[in-house]
Amino acid sequence: MRAGVALLLGLLTAACGGSSTPPTASTPPPASVEAPPSPISGRRAPTALEAGAIARLTEEAAATRSLTFAQPVRTEIETAARIAESLSSQITDEDVDKASVVYKALGLLEADVDVRVLLEDVLGEQVVGYYDTEGQRLVIRDDIMALLIGRPTAQETVLARLTLVHELVHALQDQRLGLGETYEAEHDSDDAGVLRCIAEGDAMLAMLLHAAGPPAVAAALAQPVDLATIGDGAAGGEALQEAPAILRIPLVAPYILGLRLVAQTYQAGGWRAVDGLFRQPPGSMADVLHGDVAEEPIAPDALPDLPGFERDGDDALGELELAVYLGQRTPRAIHEAAAEGWRGDRLGVYQREGEVALVWWITFDDASNAREAEAIAGSLGGDVAREGRHLAIVRQAPPEALPELRSHFQAFAQGRAVRP
Repeated sequence: MRAGVALLLGLLTAACGGSSTPPTASTPPPASVEAPPSPISGRRAPTALEAGAIARLTEEAAATRSLTFAQPVRTEIETAARIAESLSSQITDEDVDKASVVYKALGLLEADVDVRVLLEDVLGEQVVGYYDTEGQRLVIRDDIMALLIGRPTAQETVLARLTLVHELVHALQDQRLGLGETYEAEHDSDDAGVLRCIAEGDAMLAMLLHAAGPPAVAAALAQPVDLATIGDGAAGGEALQEAPAILRIPLVAPYILGLRLVAQTYQAGGWRAVDGLFRQPPGSMADVLHGDVAEEPIAPDALPDLPGFERDGDDALGELELAVYLGQRTPRAIHEAAAEGWRGDRLGVYQREGEVALVWWITFDDASNAREAEAIAGSLGGDVAREGRHLAIVRQAPPEALPELRSHFQAFAQGRAVRP
């Protein structure tokens, strides 16, 4: 089930798919080609002057990333309004409804929040260009394109160039590393977060290397990672700053956490090692946050049924979203310490005639980790139970269903089979 707002945004801003065959070093990178004229208002093909600027950056991006393009990248120039409209059209009502149901039931979104409007506001403000994997096209906002060919300040020119390099690396990922094929498959929110970290971290490091050369790697590794800074809305425009933490933090985190992950990988083995992340990604966001975790994620094979309700899918939210859940009443908007020690989770969504219930089972490293999370979760509402290192959070289920749910949870915690 694609339940997360974070996943919705990731599908729009992260790179996706393509061929997994690496290029040969002798293959010259083709220039971007002009898109055919479009009758759609707010969208046009590059002019000859713009196409030349794009072609030069295409060569530079390929050289920096040590990959070559398998085919020319179709490029289109769009207004900010058109980009916002295009991205909005890619968010299905079904995904919006699921995100709304889950996060409102968890208390992470207010009941009257319109999730689609919220997403459109943030995307319209933040996105200055993107690579569309489904259409295999590069979209550049018209004002960014103007900076590339006009006479802006040096700082503005650098920003425009780096924006385009970043998106061209996503095109390379699409053509050469198979991320799009991966994203076409269904993923839990935790797995999708890992993939976004790889895609965005890769593009971020290439962008920084293009700007500053080899010292960029050491600089990226020296940069402290503070998720509370992500959580306080210190970066981005007004819409992003005012967005709920469950949208803001998972949207920005892949760029910061992913850069650290990819910089570490690059330092150890260069770009070929980074390529390997696309074939064998870390097993969870816990791995991204803390390095390799010895234990594989632990989750029940199946959550129990809820009498009178229909199951509407399940998901694994992962350590990052758990930290946001546990931190929702703190000034930091995230509680990393309480979520640390996460070793797996499964959240089930149940509905009947407008009612929604959630059953969320979480496993930690040990009972001490689970006990800390239990105390905080208990203050957030719902029914909370712990068995050793396992924690159960049930929200909005009818009281008469709680004894049977607890019995199933005890069976899971004791290693006994859970009846579906």
